[in-house]
Amino acid sequence: MEAKTFTYYMTERHGYVETTRAYLRKLKISKLISPYSRQSGNKVYIEEDGDLSLFCKRHTVAGIEVILKEAEKEQRFFENMWNYRDDECQDEQFDGFKSEWSLSQRIHFIKPDSIKHLRNSTFETKDGKCLKIVPTFYLDGKPLNETQLKKLGIELTTTTTGELDYEYEL
Repeated sequence: MEAKTFTYYMTERHGYVETTRAYLRKLKISKLISPYSRQSGNKVYIEEDGDLSLFCKRHTVAGIEVILKEAEKEQRFFENMWNYRDDECQDEQFDGFKSEWSLSQRIHFIKPDSIKHLRNSTFETKDGKCLKIVPTFYLDGKPLNETQLKKLGIELTTTTTGELDYEYEL
């Protein structure tokens, strides 16, 4: 894995990582960086609260390890700079970020005695066929298969089924 080292300036109140406008354009995130970051000439100082996580996430997607070398500066050094903006860049910005999402659902149904519970969400019908409960994604009312999900950039990574609850009504 390739690695890049950046200077991480810590002040008495905040932190900034030094890079350049050209490098942000190369990463295709120059217009995604907020005005909370600072600029002086071609140098850009990425603020630590939000923009640094975007900067690091983009490197992760590109397979580049970010190494931060700590240094100190006074806060007033950054306060005298312009808020960052890149109005001149006409390049399309990177939109390939992925985030892990978790969605929990509970399914309640009445199971006839003729259907045997095997494990988790897998059952067996009386004629030996496998019945499985799985999450389904729909696009405009039509169910999607795994290939269609991948075209949308969705990858189902984990499906978990907890202990089954048996409820009896009296």
